[in-house]
Amino acid sequence: MSIPKYKLFLVFLLANLIFQFEVSGQVVINEISCSNRNIIADNYGEYEDWIELYNTGVSPVNLGGYYLSDKLSNTMKWPVPPGVTIPANGRLMFYASGKNLQAGSYLHTNFKLTQTKYEYVILASPFGSIIDTIRLNPAQLNHSLGRTTDGAASWGVFKVPTPGTANTGAYTKYADKPVVSLPAGF
Repeated sequence: MSIPKYKLFLVFLLANLIFQFEVSGQVVINEISCSNRNIIADNYGEYEDWIELYNTGVSPVNLGGYYLSDKLSNTMKWPVPPGVTIPANGRLMFYASGKNLQAGSYLHTNFKLTQTKYEYVILASPFGSIIDTIRLNPAQLNHSLGRTTDGAASWGVFKVPTPGTANTGAYTKYADKPVVSLPAGF
């Protein structure tokens, strides 16, 4: 007796959805830098912008087939190469260099980040569904934007970025722009 194809498809679809939901709560965008000038260099000695993911779970996650993007209109912009795994309670760095390559443990996306365009950083499932996203805000030179602690719901500014290490020392935000209370003139 054979199983009808539609039942096999439904089982496959259900298994993928369960896996997607498991990963979506487990892997998050943890820290990003779009003003890296001399904090951390890539394998070419260049100071590219970077994205750090964090695995909040107790088991490693194979991210091969997932996507990173900077455009809400194209969540499947750069596929994470097959076999790229993020360890349990671990971090994984990606350079937003536009080079579109993997050189050993160095992963380079096919896009760059432009903070003045208020772009997004997006982590998407193999189906293109958004797992996590953050909108870029202008940051000062060599600062980063990240979760206040690894995997936390709140975000802050890091005057001392923490690529590849635990997020600590975040500021809530930059100081508000001052408002002058007196009219201009003599």
